Amino acid sequence: MIAVIHHLERAYLGHAGPALRSAGAELDERYPRDGDPLPRLGEVDGIVVMGGEQNALDPALAEEAVL
Repeated sequence: MIAVIHHLERAYLGHAGPALRSAGAELDERYPRDGDPLPRLGEVDGIVVMGGEQNALDPALAEEAVL
């Protein structure tokens, strides 16, 4: 299971979605701006974080940085 964290208001996976799915990955898409919780490390095999308006130093990303 690969968690995909979306930050854009109009989220999309771009080329990552077809590539991950064709490799057999099951995706768990999460939308923190809509209140979705972040996954716990033991729940997923990997994490893909998609961009947004924030930057790497944004305090709102502190919980994600821990992952």
